[in-house]
Amino acid sequence: MGNITSLIAPCKIDLACSAQFDEGGIAVLSIGNIDRGSFEGDQDIAGLGIIIAFFLPTLGLLITSLIVILSLVKESIPKGSTGWAAKNFNRLPLPVPNPPHPSAGPPRPRPVRRRPSSPAIPLNTRPHAYGPSGFSPPSFSQGFGIHHHSSIHRPFNQLMHQNNPHFEHDVEPQYAHSGPFLVSTPSNNTSKTSVPSQDSRRTYWPKLPSANWWYDLFEAALLCVPDSQLLLAIALFSYFFLVNGICDMSHYHLQIGINLALLACTNFLLSFALVRRYWNAPFAAFFRVVCQLLVLGGLGLIFDTRRRRGYTAESLPSASRKDSLILLSAGCFLDGEYKDDLQRLTTTTRTAQLVGELNEAVWSSLDVIFWIGLISATLAILIFHICRLIKRKNSGSDDHDDDNVEDHTAPAPKRFLTWVFSLCIAMLVLTCMTIASTARNREWVRRSGWMADDTEEESVNSFGQIAALVAMGTVIITMFDKIVRYP
Repeated sequence: MGNITSLIAPCKIDLACSAQFDEGGIAVLSIGNIDRGSFEGDQDIAGLGIIIAFFLPTLGLLITSLIVILSLVKESIPKGSTGWAAKNFNRLPLPVPNPPHPSAGPPRPRPVRRRPSSPAIPLNTRPHAYGPSGFSPPSFSQGFGIHHHSSIHRPFNQLMHQNNPHFEHDVEPQYAHSGPFLVSTPSNNTSKTSVPSQDSRRTYWPKLPSANWWYDLFEAALLCVPDSQLLLAIALFSYFFLVNGICDMSHYHLQIGINLALLACTNFLLSFALVRRYWNAPFAAFFRVVCQLLVLGGLGLIFDTRRRRGYTAESLPSASRKDSLILLSAGCFLDGEYKDDLQRLTTTTRTAQLVGELNEAVWSSLDVIFWIGLISATLAILIFHICRLIKRKNSGSDDHDDDNVEDHTAPAPKRFLTWVFSLCIAMLVLTCMTIASTARNREWVRRSGWMADDTEEESVNSFGQIAALVAMGTVIITMFDKIVRYP
């Protein structure tokens, strides 16, 4: 038995890549080594929980992408414009892309809170406590914390040094800080207070409007949804290539895995194109791009191996038939040793009508076209991001200048938005077709009568399905993480 490819371990079992018919050749008795009613489902690939974990976030992400694109288009309309776009887009309750800082205006200083220290010591009731010279500290009537009375502070520090050997000359009393902190002159019996210095006063930003943080929530969803799906797709391909999964699973389950990986790559592409300041976290962005390229590489390996073998099963069996070659092992279509066995299955018109015709594995199939579009768009957007980063670096801006208002609040180029909008529409159409194809295949297998348990893949009772569903909670956590209070 030959290897499927050098990157995949050889199958440890002999695959049965044929079908058995009755004496009249009008009924199918078995397909491969599977008898009717003994086909085992795979809950960790085609289970209902896995399908929901991919389909539901994908649909939500497509809607979110359209909202974000419309928001960017609205933001790109010049202010004061009276055209058709301005009149119609201004009426839409769309979220507003947030400025680079939580507030578009300048920061406002936080008001200083005066807190009495403990214990409170009256300043003018103990003049004898400051040494035999009788020199007392300045009273409040002399001006609290005003530097032109510096001659008063010096003897006071010297006397404090005499009474306390640990007292440092450079440290002034707490009440001697400069700055317009007091709005009125306190009385002589005012307790000693702790007033922060000018440098310790923090600034804060006003709270974001709801339209801004709604946009933040949508961007968080755009970032987080592809992350979990890409990691699941990588785990799936690891099972395909490293654990001999292709030899153990059917072509039907392999095709579902391919469709799920295509959906994950589509979601990443939308995130990659729409999220602003994507490279503000360079390590996370680099890791996401690497995951995307790994999944696309795994898909390309499967498509190329299938093309070199020459044949593949039909993508969607006819609803009028109950038998199909999609129930054969996936290794039958990825190993050249079984090419002759597959050809014998469809030598006559009668057998082809029973189990379906073989399709030539060419680059013009729908899933391959989808894959080519994804990898082309990913590389194009990656080159765009790299050119933008190089241009910003050559302009001499530092890391802090990357967040300036002119760079991030300027409207996006209309030509780029047009391409992104067209890409989103194309991805929406292809995604809907992929979802429909996956759902129809699952429904056909369930009603074909070949499964040992028709409800096996319709119940969520495996760890893999529950883990995938629970992992969807990371999207909610990431979105809630954007709702912050600015102190």
